[in-house]
Amino acid sequence: MDKKFENKQKTGLHLVPDPAHVRADLSTNASEDTAPESTSSGGGAQFVLAEATDTRLMGVTGLHLHHRFDEDDVHQFFLLDAEEFGLEEYEGMAGNDPDAVTAQKISMFGGLGGKWKEITREEALFLLRSHFQINAEEDIPLPGDPGEYEWLLNAGEDLEPPAFTALMDKICVRIQNNTELVNYYLMRCCGKDYPALRYLCTPDGLTDVIDAPEPASLCKNEVSLVPGFRNRYRAESLIEYDDAYSFAVSIVETRGKKVIGAELVSIMPISDWEASNILRREEFLIDLQNTVPTDKLAHIIAVIFPTMTASRHDLGSLYMIFAPDNSHVRDAHYRLDNDTLASIYVLDSGEVVVAGSHPNVVGNVADALITAADVSGFGKMKTITSIRFPHPMLGLFLDSGAPSFREFMAYIQDSFE
Repeated sequence: MDKKFENKQKTGLHLVPDPAHVRADLSTNASEDTAPESTSSGGGAQFVLAEATDTRLMGVTGLHLHHRFDEDDVHQFFLLDAEEFGLEEYEGMAGNDPDAVTAQKISMFGGLGGKWKEITREEALFLLRSHFQINAEEDIPLPGDPGEYEWLLNAGEDLEPPAFTALMDKICVRIQNNTELVNYYLMRCCGKDYPALRYLCTPDGLTDVIDAPEPASLCKNEVSLVPGFRNRYRAESLIEYDDAYSFAVSIVETRGKKVIGAELVSIMPISDWEASNILRREEFLIDLQNTVPTDKLAHIIAVIFPTMTASRHDLGSLYMIFAPDNSHVRDAHYRLDNDTLASIYVLDSGEVVVAGSHPNVVGNVADALITAADVSGFGKMKTITSIRFPHPMLGLFLDSGAPSFREFMAYIQDSFE
């Protein structure tokens, strides 16, 4: 069995009797219950708490601020992207309901795979200011209602090197091995994330070995020790930039969990077909018959899979379940999508499809849904079919516009007869 599912409690696969009332209803925090007017000017704001996720080396950070205005509490949530979008998402919440705060944190940041770390007010303001600079320089609109937080954006100051390192120590995971260091280093090179590179490298070793023209994605990375050396690593990297792919080979040298030097051996463009072959892997799908109403099922999924994110499609909703941490970066065979445990596609018709690259994981997710549906009393689920494909199929189903997975499979079978 996949180790991620040996302990269901660790991966969030715990079941509750009544999912309908567990997740806080965030709708009460919209429009009428936004932050008090005084938040626009910053007058009378008393700082209570700042915390951030330790996911900075992935290029994204969740930030939660809590201020008090006289007797009114205001919570602010920011998704910070260090590569392209700066201040990417924002939500404000009036009041001080702990359950609602937790629900909002899960909703916005559950897929980041990080832990929350308390930081100082000065550190929080620095994070806001430094990410806001990306919005300003790239002319990217600010998210949400800027009037609720603009007073914070220019309040921070640059941190001196020791203070910057102290902040990064809080919001970055502790690197466990040199393979993880090489993966993070090349990931940050692809993202043109120079503050993070400064943290990962010694002053003499600071270099962007990839030097992409714009932020790119490290899709896959194979790391191996160079024969005859203890701390020199060869990396073979599949990089995606602007819908085009390149294959790079580099040598990275480390010492004491820092990069002390790197050189690019070669880099060349490759075709989409070559890239798809490099990324190709099996996908396992389970088709479920379901009588649970889709709104109730959304609550069930949110409760038993708190590390999920949701997105709306033409004929249904897609829920992607992420690992509770980013330990996949330690793997010598790194893949960008290895933090995704499984996907659940709930069609508006009620049909449910569970998909993923590991059959044990997909089976556990389907079993958890079946059990939760039964315990909740909202309806029933049962497995209709389980199918193994040599390549990803769920994405093709979503793009097909087919009203059901069974009809999609019938079409596929007819096409090959």
